[in-house]
Amino acid sequence: MALTKTKLDKIVGRPYDGPAELSDRDGLGVRVSPKGVVTFQYRYRFMGRARRLTLGRYPGLTLSEARGKVPGLRRRLEDGEDPGHEHGASAVLDTLLNQWLTVAVDKKLKERTRVLYRSVCKTHLIGRFPMPVEKITMPLWLAHFDSIAEQHSPVTAGSALRVLKTALRWAVRRKLVTSVLPVLELQVGDVGEAPKRGERVLDWNELATIWKELSGRRCSPSSRIVLQFAMLTGCRLSEALQADWSEFTEGGLWVVPKEHSKTNRTIRRPLSSGAKQLLKEMAITYGAEGPVFPGLNLSKPLTISSANKLQRHIRNDLGFPFWRAHDFRRSLSTNLSAMGFAPHVTEKMLGHELPSIMATYNKHDWLEEQEKAYEAYYRRLMEEVSQDAAKVVGLF
Repeated sequence: MALTKTKLDKIVGRPYDGPAELSDRDGLGVRVSPKGVVTFQYRYRFMGRARRLTLGRYPGLTLSEARGKVPGLRRRLEDGEDPGHEHGASAVLDTLLNQWLTVAVDKKLKERTRVLYRSVCKTHLIGRFPMPVEKITMPLWLAHFDSIAEQHSPVTAGSALRVLKTALRWAVRRKLVTSVLPVLELQVGDVGEAPKRGERVLDWNELATIWKELSGRRCSPSSRIVLQFAMLTGCRLSEALQADWSEFTEGGLWVVPKEHSKTNRTIRRPLSSGAKQLLKEMAITYGAEGPVFPGLNLSKPLTISSANKLQRHIRNDLGFPFWRAHDFRRSLSTNLSAMGFAPHVTEKMLGHELPSIMATYNKHDWLEEQEKAYEAYYRRLMEEVSQDAAKVVGLF
């Protein structure tokens, strides 16, 4: 039942043995002491935790005045701010980062980006400065990023700075920080390096060697086959890891929903006979429902860390120049171009948008051409795998 002035007047300043808390509406209520001290409180949840904000005592703060404060507090809560944090007050860096991750990152960004930002914050930022963010001086920041560059790499230091600046700009826009933050003036080159643009193209022999290493590994079928599937399709590893059986048609077409696409557009890929065989193996092993490449919990997809761990083991054993699963995309496009397939076909296979005016007016997917290219790529790879196997047999 909502509070009334009459009810509060009967309580205030008199001995009281009733309920310690009385509710009004929209999170507003009062706390009453045994001596009749009536205090207005606003109850809310922020970052998953129940919180209370003291507004003032009655009758110094009237019921109508207390109710008038509630809409503004609710707006701040909806904007991702903690109503209990005073505007202009100093906020601890860890509080800002956790708030940014919960309100902005987890609710608005794709899973791969969420995992990346949380990992960077946990590893390099959270727990490092137990002080208000305005108190962190430039020398402290520079020493911190120098330490990251020394212990990890200059690229890692640059990545940590980019994530930090993204979070702090978010906090500034929401007035969680009102002071000037010199760290926002830093550039990646001041503390580290930007990641180099990928140029690695695996030749047929390298691709065949990696394929055979995967085939002979004692690991979960998901970890092995998801990398082979990425090799044959040229998909982003995140697209494969998030793949659900509902995305595949009986005719062998993989329709990647826009929610799983980096470009936020649906991608249609016909599958080669080799890719279809890999899916058949997954269906036999795990069933054809839910995630195509499940992890230990069969209802959830394999994690990117599991796939990356297998890549690291194979890289260490083979001794090739550095490569990663993303290089399968560049290798597919480059090797197919060398085989005579048109660039607009390979761009569609990678899930890229066509350039400028062509993207605006040409919405064709060239599925027949894609299918021919995928099948040719698979057969050429298997020829190399067979030739290597024959060479080994010839040694004995």
